[in-house]
Amino acid sequence: MLSLLAIGLLGHAILMTSASGTCERMMDSADSRIPQGMPMADFDFWVVNRTFGELYYAMSIPPLYIPDINYLQIIKRVNESYYEEVAIGETPSSPKQCNSYVFPWLRASSTRASFHRNGKPDNIFVVFSSCPKKYIWVYRCTQCTGSSRCSLSHTFLGLFIYEGTSDFGSPSYLDDLPLQDMLMDLCPTRVKFGVEEFKWFYSYGKNSEYTHLSLTIYIMGMDGFVVALRV
Repeated sequence: MLSLLAIGLLGHAILMTSASGTCERMMDSADSRIPQGMPMADFDFWVVNRTFGELYYAMSIPPLYIPDINYLQIIKRVNESYYEEVAIGETPSSPKQCNSYVFPWLRASSTRASFHRNGKPDNIFVVFSSCPKKYIWVYRCTQCTGSSRCSLSHTFLGLFIYEGTSDFGSPSYLDDLPLQDMLMDLCPTRVKFGVEEFKWFYSYGKNSEYTHLSLTIYIMGMDGFVVALRV
């Protein structure tokens, strides 16, 4: 059953098919477009050291894997060129299994929020948003050829919302989201929300292990450097 938010987003996606501009163009059948990341100053101010919960995760059909649910992440700045994504999620099985991750992000641009994940030059992460105070999109291309395009089979999209300071994973964080902005941000990627070439996973919820994540980040992040994640 679709969540109320999913129904709302799909409804907006239908409305967008008649909108003028970029989103009216047909998506290329073989690739997506790599978007421009937000300015690094905005990324450092609005994204770094804030907790974001993953609302949706998408990849090409057939999906390569089932993503974690209740996925939360914090991005820490280590120095001018090196960042780390510290994340925690749960396998969508019963009983749920907690998973923890630490991914290095190396800057791929001097001015925009574009990164190489795990030090791989062909693995591009781009963070963009019209309203980073409330949400961010994370675009991932795992086989970047140096052009502005990425094969759909190597394109991944994540929609994250800012979690605030209490009651993490609560449905209340879904209130008053700028849905139209969230959808229009996808225009440069040429991927529309709900497009049939992608499987969209609704992955939002309260993570039972977040208390441990929060405590670990606080203890180990005093010097701004995260070397491990223990739960």
